[in-house]
Amino acid sequence: MQSKNTVVHHGEIIRIEGTTVQVRVLQASACSTCAAAQLCKSSESKEKVMTVNAADADRYAVGDKVVLRIDVRHGLQAAFLAYVVPLILIVAELGGVRMLGGSDGLAAMGCLLILAPYYGMLYALRDRISRKFEIRLTKQ
Repeated sequence: MQSKNTVVHHGEIIRIEGTTVQVRVLQASACSTCAAAQLCKSSESKEKVMTVNAADADRYAVGDKVVLRIDVRHGLQAAFLAYVVPLILIVAELGGVRMLGGSDGLAAMGCLLILAPYYGMLYALRDRISRKFEIRLTKQ
């Protein structure tokens, strides 16, 4: 059952290790469900593998069809960390370098240098961050 506060994906379990379950999800764009998608050639879909921590992983087997659910709020928080914060860092860095009279090349290099530690920090804190984003797994 899907509510407007929950994002739902259907998938298939491809691997189970302890309490970690990997699920293959076919993520389709809105165009792929359109009746005219074959004619305009704009439909696309991607296969993604999602890793879910499930305390009851022993209930599942490889090949099981499952449903993944995550609160919209958590999805928005993840998007904020992945896209909005880096954008703010880039704009602030570009503005700062340009206000100080730096060149475009220096500004571009600064963007790379400011994003590397940010994404490195996200990677280092991935276990702590992943505990905040609860993905619920249920059999289909």
